[in-house]
Amino acid sequence: MHVVAIRAFCTESLTGATATLSLGVSSDVDAIIAVTTATDMVANEFWVGAAPADVGYVDLPTKMIDFLCSEDIDADVLVAAISNGTIVFDVEYLPLT
Repeated sequence: MHVVAIRAFCTESLTGATATLSLGVSSDVDAIIAVTTATDMVANEFWVGAAPADVGYVDLPTKMIDFLCSEDIDADVLVAAISNGTIVFDVEYLPLT
């Protein structure tokens, strides 16, 4: 697929003592967003990198716009467990065929 843009917005703060999270594909788990400490993601922040950004104007990083992808996009919990919280993902894409 041709991914036009991915947006990740935290609507409920994440909890989990030492939990980490990344966004990528099976062959590269942090291809889109690097490993992030889950508790750094609090409500009303955009997840655009290892340090989530406060609400307001946010430029999407180049890894989150205009790329080709032949694998499923996954949010991977890498260390410990996330016990609560919500991230809303919006993915705009165009099929290749």
